[in-house]
Amino acid sequence: MSKGKITIIGALALVPVLVLTTGKLLASSGDNDDTLVNLMPQNYIIEPKISGDVKITREDSATFQRYAEKAQTEDWASLPTSEIIKKTGEFFRGTPYVAFTLEGNESERLVVNLTGLDCLTFVETTLALTNCVKENDLSLQSYERELCRIRYRHGVMDGYASRLHYLSDWIRDIRYKGIARDITREINGCEKVKMTVDYMSNHPDRYTQLKKGGIDLERIKAIEQDLTNAEHWYIPKSKINSETYKKLKSGDIICWVTDAKGLDYGHVGLAYKDDNGTVHFMHASLSIGKVLIDTRPLGDYAKNKEHFTGMTVVRTFGE
Repeated sequence: MSKGKITIIGALALVPVLVLTTGKLLASSGDNDDTLVNLMPQNYIIEPKISGDVKITREDSATFQRYAEKAQTEDWASLPTSEIIKKTGEFFRGTPYVAFTLEGNESERLVVNLTGLDCLTFVETTLALTNCVKENDLSLQSYERELCRIRYRHGVMDGYASRLHYLSDWIRDIRYKGIARDITREINGCEKVKMTVDYMSNHPDRYTQLKKGGIDLERIKAIEQDLTNAEHWYIPKSKINSETYKKLKSGDIICWVTDAKGLDYGHVGLAYKDDNGTVHFMHASLSIGKVLIDTRPLGDYAKNKEHFTGMTVVRTFGE
């Protein structure tokens, strides 16, 4: 159960987020297997811990109950993980795009928002709910645990810097926790990409918790340096084609690398494979203002995005 109390509030304050399950420890040996023993940092914490209140509205609680009833009635637990992710994403089609829901609190809180999503909270929400379905535990407390596990470093909510603000950090951490892994190098056309990550430390005035400097800002700087020094892979958008689609599954996490100064990724969503084998992009769209499945093939979607240079692909373990 979550360690903090649930605070039910009438209206959720909308405040700023930077881009976005069940953490079983898997035994393995290779970079492309489901094995994590050699990758897990020593003393890595797998059990999620929530320090502080959980922020949720009555409307969000009601949406959770509708989701739980639908998943149980239609027996989603019997489906492959990729199909559960797909159905969960479809459940949120039409949900309004709402930015900045995680920022602005005086102290870090686990924000549960199912009625307004940005690109990363859409992916986090979908993964957390999927894991609840897989574990046959569709209680609100179980969902809070899974959301905390995905959103925070080591699955532990311990202040502002414990949240995985950068997507490259998020990708690395969910691999350690046995949730999903970067499969980009398994797809034709992949290349190394250099990322210089320093946006937050160069713009601390844009983040409530960083304006005053101090330990949070120093921790963010250290994380940024680590991410800048790390190795990153992507598939240039010019190389995304029908052969790429053959390697993708519904539910794969599509992370769009950006050339924006100081940032690693500019957007994230989910692969949605249709009956003809074409892959589309399911995401919370800022420009259209809601969660949707783009009608264009994935490669065509990317062509119109000036600052997207390519994509990194992440897949849940066991798929």
